[in-house]
Amino acid sequence: MKTEKYEIFGSFVKEARLKTGISLRRFCEEYNYDPGNHSRLERGLLAPSDSEKKQRKLAKEIGLLKGSEEWNEFFDLAAVCRKKLPPSIISDDKKFMELMRIIKPK
Repeated sequence: MKTEKYEIFGSFVKEARLKTGISLRRFCEEYNYDPGNHSRLERGLLAPSDSEKKQRKLAKEIGLLKGSEEWNEFFDLAAVCRKKLPPSIISDDKKFMELMRIIKPK
């Protein structure tokens, strides 16, 4: 099912892959992905995997450097797709407490 959050994640993945200079078909052959499913992911028709291991694998394969701003954005976007708090908020106590103050009913 296509949703805006899936589209944002998919566009992010596609842009990162394109920066590596690899076509979708070649990328899928090299990293053993189904081209149809990966295309659906990049078009926002498929949610990212729930598996952190699979997410880390994909992040590395699309050329993201661990600890970089892009790396963190990838995992934040994937979390939002799964209706979870992004790691950048969970790992920062100040941001987490600020969020809780905003969303907590009075």
